[in-house]
Amino acid sequence: MGDPKKSRRKWETPGHPWIKTRLQREMELMGIYGLRNKRELWIAETMLRRIKHRARALLTLPVEEQRKQLQQLSLKLYKLGLINTTSAEINDILNISVEAILDRRLQTIVWKKGFAKTLHQARQSYSAWPYSYQR
Repeated sequence: MGDPKKSRRKWETPGHPWIKTRLQREMELMGIYGLRNKRELWIAETMLRRIKHRARALLTLPVEEQRKQLQQLSLKLYKLGLINTTSAEINDILNISVEAILDRRLQTIVWKKGFAKTLHQARQSYSAWPYSYQR
């Protein structure tokens, strides 16, 4: 069978570690979304960075190829729940924020639906869901 594929990091750390405004923003987002550590935030930021990079790369393509790739990208983002329509423009994709990605995490959805009283409880309670509904 061979060796399993080497796992790669899903995140990129910030370029400069001690920018005060970035550190404050990160701490606010960690509190709002109940993140365990900054790595979870960096994963979301890296995901957003890759989406925006792909959208900007579409601008250099010929019109027909651009339309085809834009349709594929917007369909993927629609399935992820980051945009509301499958026929999005490049500007709509570039306007996606990291908060949109963090809103789609299971922990946040569990809390917003009211299955948990707090974000920290939502982080712990969704692991026991299958057993709690069998009673």
